[in-house]
Amino acid sequence: MNSVQPIPVVVLAGFLGSGKTTLLNHLLGNRGGTRIGVVVNDFGSIEIDAMSVAGQVGDSMVSLGGGCLCCAVDGSELDAYLDKLAAPVHRIDVIVIEASGLAEPQEMVRMLIANENPAIRYGGLVQVVDAAEFDRTRAAHPETDRHLSVADLVVLNKTDRVDPAERARIEGEIASLCAPGTPLVRRRSRGGSTRNLLFDRRPWTESAGGICSSRT
Repeated sequence: MNSVQPIPVVVLAGFLGSGKTTLLNHLLGNRGGTRIGVVVNDFGSIEIDAMSVAGQVGDSMVSLGGGCLCCAVDGSELDAYLDKLAAPVHRIDVIVIEASGLAEPQEMVRMLIANENPAIRYGGLVQVVDAAEFDRTRAAHPETDRHLSVADLVVLNKTDRVDPAERARIEGEIASLCAPGTPLVRRRSRGGSTRNLLFDRRPWTESAGGICSSRT
């Protein structure tokens, strides 16, 4: 598949406690045959034991069960490891970068857009938001508004921890900060499968940013 189409690289962003690492681990555990390349700041955030480590692939890369690969990098190594993950031998379908500890999401997006490897392309920015901590997060991190303004998809996490009226207010605030038409997906603290929210199997020219355009 990837010998014809470039591999989408999706940036998964969100502040500490938003639930993005839990979401990433959930995606890895419910990938339905999708071969995922993951870029993280350290291996400790990924449930490697649960994914059955198959062996070392490189100095900072491990092979996960089911054909998935995980890299632990710092910002200066990002391009090099994207090149490694995009190698045809790995047959990766999608690459997910957990933004925490690497760079500001916007900087990472710029790096991906500027990347000259024809085997990969920028696949979109997914911003994870903790519904129960939304106001406190905005107060502590004013850059939240900026991150939301460039998001291609917003995952409103832990929606079961706020009442319907509060959730509606938060969704209205998010909509006012995001670009018009930015999709928002609700997720409970222990939500069901979200794999299809990030990975679109259609030809990449048919979906903006590589983010799945069908929402539930």
